[in-house]
Amino acid sequence: MRQPPAVIQALRNLDQTFKALEKVVVGRRVLLRQIMLALITRNHVLLEGPPGVAESFMARAVFNAIEGASSFRVQCTKKMTEDYLVGPLDMHLFREQGEYVHRVEGYLPTAHYAFLDEFMDLSTGALRSLLEVLNERTFSRGPQFVRCPLGTAICASNFAGENDEGAEAVIDRFMFKAKVAPLTRLQDRRLMFKTPPKVPTLAHADIMRIADAVQRVLVPEFVLDTYLQVCGALKLTDRTVRHCVDVLKASAVCRGSTIAALEDIPTLESCFVKTGDAQSEQAFGAAMAKYKAALATRQVLTNAAILSQRVSQLATLLDGAADYAAAGPIAHEIREAQAALNSVRCPENAAVVQSSLQRCESLLNKADTIYFKENKK
Repeated sequence: MRQPPAVIQALRNLDQTFKALEKVVVGRRVLLRQIMLALITRNHVLLEGPPGVAESFMARAVFNAIEGASSFRVQCTKKMTEDYLVGPLDMHLFREQGEYVHRVEGYLPTAHYAFLDEFMDLSTGALRSLLEVLNERTFSRGPQFVRCPLGTAICASNFAGENDEGAEAVIDRFMFKAKVAPLTRLQDRRLMFKTPPKVPTLAHADIMRIADAVQRVLVPEFVLDTYLQVCGALKLTDRTVRHCVDVLKASAVCRGSTIAALEDIPTLESCFVKTGDAQSEQAFGAAMAKYKAALATRQVLTNAAILSQRVSQLATLLDGAADYAAAGPIAHEIREAQAALNSVRCPENAAVVQSSLQRCESLLNKADTIYFKENKK
């Protein structure tokens, strides 16, 4: 089933903007693809790389292209408190009423999009304090409660913090992760000196329209089972398994469909692989064996269904056969279908195959009856 026209138009706008961004942020097509998926699934991106690889330029280029939304940007430091992120305390209210209330306007709790540079420089305590905003989309401190419109945050760091227990809890909240290395291709470096094209703006409303469509996508049981098999072959947390299914749905929407398919499984590379990390790429490659097996199974199921349908057609033809001269070729094709069905080894379709085999046997007996009747004459 196809997506409605409004979603299709929003997808065209999204594609147009990101194709232009590829000419501005050169050599980063894979990263831009991750950011695009993060936008339409309302998830976050963690970029790890040395200084000078243009993480901030990329985030700025993406968020500047979005109109109708607010963004928040900050350079994080080791001594930074959460006030720099969620807003300072309202000292007037504190003096008058003794309440601790943050003035959140213009800070992370009121932003639709955010870029936090040197994110991992924050203390473990500051990192943990951000989890509520990043994932629950709420900010609460005592009597203060704010619903946050945050869609996507891009966070950059020059190290991953994987050996820090507190940092790992934060890192797991990021569906999309990437190691950003300096450009090495001469062609990409040459493009850096060309005047970039103007990037067409993308309405925040279009992103939200696509994000809503993502949540409505149906994931068939066979596709979900394959997804879970791929997940089982990787070391993933329950949180990751639960949320990354949205990438399957996003892939379906990008195809213009309302139903996920096996063809959407490879898109999981965007969230299961830390771009630029050979170890995670190798692990995902091994896990994709489950996907290939599912494709083979689907082909067997398809073949069995086609054979079953053909047997039904042959039954109709046999009913119209006046003599064995007409019935003979039909019987020959029935035997070929019977042999093909006997070679099908697929538990998921065993009942259909068995039913078709029984029908083949019945049809062959009918053809034999026509043959024997003619021989008795």
